[in-house]
Amino acid sequence: MAHRKRIAVVTKHLAGGQAASSLFNGSVTIITGAGRGIGREAALLFAMNGARLVLNDLDRWANKNISSPRFASRTLLVLTAKGTSPSCPPQFHLSRSVCEAVCEEVRDLGAEAVGVHGDLTKPGVVEALVDAAVRRFSGIDIIVNNA
Repeated sequence: MAHRKRIAVVTKHLAGGQAASSLFNGSVTIITGAGRGIGREAALLFAMNGARLVLNDLDRWANKNISSPRFASRTLLVLTAKGTSPSCPPQFHLSRSVCEAVCEEVRDLGAEAVGVHGDLTKPGVVEALVDAAVRRFSGIDIIVNNA
């Protein structure tokens, strides 16, 4: 919870005491690791301050709390029955990416966002981020390397 307080202080400071400002008005910003924690909060902060975002995350579902209210309205829980025996229980998976869930939150704030999920250490992922920024927004102004 301490990080939420820090984010609130930074947000208030950047906004001059108001909820939002035009500090990053129109700036194209790539944020890696934007699916949770500080990366997600940074994405929301940049969005509230006028940035256009290209977001990235690994999209690992294993550590995701799917009962979180944040994801309840933005994800679809899919039940896959592989068998009926106790040794083969039904399996659950989420059909939406973490990136897309945060992109929706950003869009709900009135900002533009594109999600590019993937591992930045794998070939082509960084290029896909840059391509998305250039294709959608014609360039890059800020990079937040949070991954």
